[in-house]
Amino acid sequence: MEKPKPSSLYTNEDVSAWKTALESYNDVLKLKASKESSKTKKDRDLVALDKWYQDELPKNLNSREKKYLNLEELCQLMKWKLTRGKFRPRLSDLVKANNETTVEDTSRKAFGYLPDVSAAIRELSKLKAVGPATASAILSAGAPDLVPFMADEAMMAIPDLGEISYHLPFYMSFVEKIKKVLQQLKKKDPEGDWTAHKVELALWTEVMARKYNFDLSQEPHVNGCENGVGGEKRKAEEAPKAKKRAKKK
Repeated sequence: MEKPKPSSLYTNEDVSAWKTALESYNDVLKLKASKESSKTKKDRDLVALDKWYQDELPKNLNSREKKYLNLEELCQLMKWKLTRGKFRPRLSDLVKANNETTVEDTSRKAFGYLPDVSAAIRELSKLKAVGPATASAILSAGAPDLVPFMADEAMMAIPDLGEISYHLPFYMSFVEKIKKVLQQLKKKDPEGDWTAHKVELALWTEVMARKYNFDLSQEPHVNGCENGVGGEKRKAEEAPKAKKRAKKK
């Protein structure tokens, strides 16, 4: 992807700007899906995959006494990652070569290392076809408060992060940058339930919105995922306005 202009959101201390970006995530994702589907003959169903990653996978992980990922979930996660980002078909085949028991044991051990994100990433990287980016996706699904997904667009949105490298030290620098923003948002908006994953999603949304000329100042549709996209609070705020509009009609 062509490197975007420095993010205006990353340095923006206005909580409302962050909320707007986050609440626009699904609309921008759908726009990306529509643009991508027109360029490829293969239906990759980005929206459905993303809903699975944002909603269903976290529920699965949190339903287990000790969080772990199974092989089927790992393969589905890889499909989501490659559909949402750079498509590398070979990785889908390589990840299937992992042993079911090894995936479960390794992921369980990795989640056990948290809050030491670096140690957890190193553990997951022992799996075939799993590097820091895929490992971050696994951990973010189960621990969104601590771990942001290593999305290219979110990393590009941080002006002083430097040239992207898919190695652990670079990812940990990204984590620290996200953590600083997260601390600021929590301080200014303690009721906002902000997480590292939400910060990363908001940055991704801003970059993709700029790419597809999507105006983030417009009212986003509230149909977000339960793992942090959109929210019931906005629905509640919009309800009285909707009733007033209905009366006028």
